Amino acid sequence: MLGRGGVAIDLGTVNTLSWVDGRGLVLEEPSAIAIDDAAGSVAAIGAAAGVLTDREPKDIRVIHPGGTAAQGRTRAHRRAGRLGGDGRA
Repeated sequence: MLGRGGVAIDLGTVNTLSWVDGRGLVLEEPSAIAIDDAAGSVAAIGAAAGVLTDREPKDIRVIHPGGTAAQGRTRAHRRAGRLGGDGRA
């Protein structure tokens, strides 16, 4: 059970869900991160990265980290400063 002002994040294999106490489900987006290998940075996260799947430009690859098996890669979500929104880092 979450206390006052609690937040729950589910980094699922397919979707990332965020739930905020008192507001309910506030985010449901694909668990996807687009990496720009040429620039060495995150190009997009969430839905914005999801639309690039199988259509990536030459230097961009899309990964679907999900679950706990690849938690290290999900740091891109945190580096972007948010989960979701327009997905741009």
